[in-house]
Amino acid sequence: MVNVIGLVAAADLNKSEYDADQADNMIAMGFDSLAIDNERAKGFLMFRLAENIVEIIVHEQVVKAVEKAGFPLIRFFKTEDIAII
Repeated sequence: MVNVIGLVAAADLNKSEYDADQADNMIAMGFDSLAIDNERAKGFLMFRLAENIVEIIVHEQVVKAVEKAGFPLIRFFKTEDIAII
């Protein structure tokens, strides 16, 4: 079990696709595609996204380690391939 605490505001809003008219409440922004600003991610390899707190962003390095270890029932999605609503 993992408990990811804290939030990181790392969405690159200039490169992400989202409804610009939505309330910018930093909690539940909906994205059509999400780009992460690596500088704002501060080198963290896994974190909760402040712009949409139900999302956990996982660096490719962690993804590869988890896949190599063969943990069952864990799925990863590329940020450009998902919509966060």
